[in-house]
Amino acid sequence: SINAEYMGLDRMDVDRLKAVVDLFHVGDDALRRIVGAVDLDMDASLRRDRGGDTFMLPSFVTRHPTGSEVGTYCAVDLGGTNLRVVTCQVACGEVVDMRIEREEVPQSVSSGSASGLFDFIADRVDKVLLGRSHAQWIRIGFSFSFPVQQDALDHGKLVTWGKSFRLRDGVGEDVVGMLQRALDRRGVPATVNALVNDTVSTFVAGMFTEPRVVASMICGTGLNVAYWESLERIPKLQGTCCNRRVSCQNMVINTELGAFSGSTLPTSTFDDVVDASSTRPGTMRLEKMVSGLYVGEICRLALLDVAQSGEFPAVFAERLKRPHSLSTADASRIANESPSGCGLPQTGAVVAALLFTDGDDVGSSTGCSGERRECPVDWPPFLLKKVQRICWSVNHRAGRMAAAGLCAAVLRGSMALGSETGPVFVAVDGAGFELNKLFRDTVAATMRTLLCREVQLVVNRDASGKGAALAAALADQRAKL
Repeated sequence: SINAEYMGLDRMDVDRLKAVVDLFHVGDDALRRIVGAVDLDMDASLRRDRGGDTFMLPSFVTRHPTGSEVGTYCAVDLGGTNLRVVTCQVACGEVVDMRIEREEVPQSVSSGSASGLFDFIADRVDKVLLGRSHAQWIRIGFSFSFPVQQDALDHGKLVTWGKSFRLRDGVGEDVVGMLQRALDRRGVPATVNALVNDTVSTFVAGMFTEPRVVASMICGTGLNVAYWESLERIPKLQGTCCNRRVSCQNMVINTELGAFSGSTLPTSTFDDVVDASSTRPGTMRLEKMVSGLYVGEICRLALLDVAQSGEFPAVFAERLKRPHSLSTADASRIANESPSGCGLPQTGAVVAALLFTDGDDVGSSTGCSGERRECPVDWPPFLLKKVQRICWSVNHRAGRMAAAGLCAAVLRGSMALGSETGPVFVAVDGAGFELNKLFRDTVAATMRTLLCREVQLVVNRDASGKGAALAAALADQRAKL
């Protein structure tokens, strides 16, 4: 409780702190309502495209690993400003060797033509595969982090470019075809046989680590979930050419969970400010409560609200008025620090970095120069405890909200697989899981409460590239049957 943990605060301090912290409290019953609302939204979008907020995109990944996968496979992982080319050596269904080559995509390429981009990619693939003959033909999985309308595992039309990519053409074209033609122009001995996004890649990588994986989640700058769904519960595929290409019972669905924006979400006034200042107000509300692109800003706004009531030094309020002055990484550092023991040095260091930026004179009064950004601030412990508790509350809520959305997918996936009892295995990736222990532990604990089952998060680093290469392996295996 706040009273027990913050003995150094007077009664008024505790009451004021509790008023802000309570805005981020979400009880179990509220979470169960969110699980139900997300499930209904998913069902609507499985019936027809954009029937709900979630997208529910068929991935055309329909096979489980058999343990017989063998060979060398490649992945092209294009996301953000970076290109990764991954080679995986697979034996007996396990990755025995993996190599990753990274390169930043130049702005001249990301703002030019589609053919220029794919030629750039093909050139890097050619360098990685240098020396392979046509007798050593390789299969490539393409992890592509832009919206596509996919109608087969190896075919998908680009809907729009995004992030920092502003190419003048390519929209409406098959991205697999564009990459394949670029590879052919260079004589690269390779065939692109699988198109996946990063969340589906994480799912596939997770299946090779733990065959019982039922869902995957990525939480970094964005939020997304993929899971097994029964083909019988995807009405929008029934009677189409897409459905006739699929012979299995289940398919991995890319939910685009972050787009959920239902009225059951317990948004605060701080969430509303973040939403209003975003590029797409009124959309992606769940992602804006959970992901790394927004959590630091929510913490900043909550701290600013308290600071403007006079509970922090005035200079702290002035610093917090700058949008995005508190990063999600720093907010999670604060949130993961225990308020007991030897004080709050991490919290003090982050506060000092906010107060004493390069070139400021204010640092001299406490002996902290502008260059020493890690100098602990000379604040009474009770003030640092307030900062820590607010950041903890925002991060804790993020974990519980992410867990609720994930539970909706797990329940559907468990039904598809006939595994509605026993432990739940979820493949995860992204900074939220890798770097934020509070978030990771909260997701797992909340899922255990809501599902009444044991939950194991299967962390897969570099899952996007690895999973795309393994998707190529699964597609290759299917083609040989």
